[in-house]
Amino acid sequence: MKKWILMASLCLVAVAAQAQSYKEYVRKALDAMSMDSTEVAERLFREAMRVEPAQRSNAMIYYQIGRMQEHRGKLEKALESYTMGLNVAPHVLPLRMARAKLYMQLGNKEKALVDYSDVLDWKADEQEALFMRAYIYTEQRLYKKARTDYEALLKLNPAHEEARIGLVLLNEKDNRPREAMEQINAMVAAAPDHA
Repeated sequence: MKKWILMASLCLVAVAAQAQSYKEYVRKALDAMSMDSTEVAERLFREAMRVEPAQRSNAMIYYQIGRMQEHRGKLEKALESYTMGLNVAPHVLPLRMARAKLYMQLGNKEKALVDYSDVLDWKADEQEALFMRAYIYTEQRLYKKARTDYEALLKLNPAHEEARIGLVLLNEKDNRPREAMEQINAMVAAAPDHA
């Protein structure tokens, strides 16, 4: 009996040490990030995930690794990191938004559209996702869908300049020159000194 108690105690100590190591690796990685040692930080984050591969917070570690890889110009690696993070926790909005932006940067608007749409399914008032999805829809000549997103965005934030300009350009492309001109005139009247 004493032997079983001793073995159980040793297992608990090992688990506690492992958990402490995970936190320690993460803390050291964050310290390295604050000193712009991104390669060291990435290595430490990966060590933390090796210690506890099933940890749900690994999604945010993948997010941090992806951001550092993006910063170093390793865009394909960053995309891989964001995707790995989404495999751990699919509904983490910062991860989904980061991957959508990266898809746009890489010219993959179709995949960006999927990510922005997912974000809007979970958080319908996400302004950046609304704007970018409207932009993609305009590029795809899906004017009705683009108009819906621009109008939803302007209801949330009537002063959103990019959305107002996007709607003007959409009206021009959709053969609505009168509406486009009225919107431009309203923008000029509202801010005559704004270039």
